[in-house]
This record gives sequence, structure tokens and C-alpha cells, in this order.
Amino acid sequence: MNAFELKRAWGEWLNTFVWDFFGTFTFRTSRNLIGGKKRFNGFMKKIFPKAYYFVVGEQHSTRDGVHIHTLAGNVEQINHLKVMDAWNKYDGYSRIVPYDCHKGASYYLAKNITSEKAEWDFVTNGVEPTKIGDLGLVKELATAR
Repeated sequence: MNAFELKRAWGEWLNTFVWDFFGTFTFRTSRNLIGGKKRFNGFMKKIFPKAYYFVVGEQHSTRDGVHIHTLAGNVEQINHLKVMDAWNKYDGYSRIVPYDCHKGASYYLAKNITSEKAEWDFVTNGVEPTKIGDLGLVKELATAR
């Protein structure tokens, strides 16, 4: 399997889960990959203690520091603007949008997953992540493509 096929497989696998939002988070100060992911995980645990999420930390291509991309589930009833404001007060800028499986966010997260300049994790917080098949949506999604 080449790198392209591996990234595509990761994107397809991520698309088997039920996600509530896609987000990008930056940091006010320069951080390394592990430190940035640790800081982000602390925020998520505080704001969404029962969420499961897939997180990818990436080094900036044009400057020092990292940014985070995430898909999060089990957080369906959120005010995106309040969460973005909370992150802005906590550590930097963020952009959060409702997840749409047809817009490719799962593949976007997988784009650098094989890079040495990325750090990823699937955090469950003791919650069993919901898979699309668990909800009986597989036929509906297959028909919509």
C-alpha cells in the first residue's frame, strides 16, 4: 500500500464513525507536537468530558509551532461560537463547524497522518465511539453518494 492509499484508507475508516464537529485549533504561543496535543486534550476534557475525538497535531509549514485538527463525537448539543470563544480565551484561534461526511474532513485529517511532522491520537474518554453502522445509516449514506 503506498502513502496515498494509506491516507485514503485512514479517511475511509474515520468516516465510519459518527462525528458532531470538525475543528481546527491554533496556539497563541509556539508549541511542539506533543505539547500542543496535550494542551488540546486538556481543553477537550474540560469542555467535553464525555466526548470521543480523533486529533491530529501538525507542524506549521511556514512558522514555528503547531496547529490541531479534530473530529469530535458525542457532543451533538453544542454552541460552536461559545466553544470557539472558550478556546480563544484558553490558548488561541479556532474554527469549528458541524461535521458533514460529504465534505471530506475525515480525509483532510488523514492527509499528514503518515508524516513525521504530525502526531495523532484517538481519545475515547471511556466512551465507546458510535459507528455509522451502529445507527443503521450505511444504506442511506451509500445511496447519497
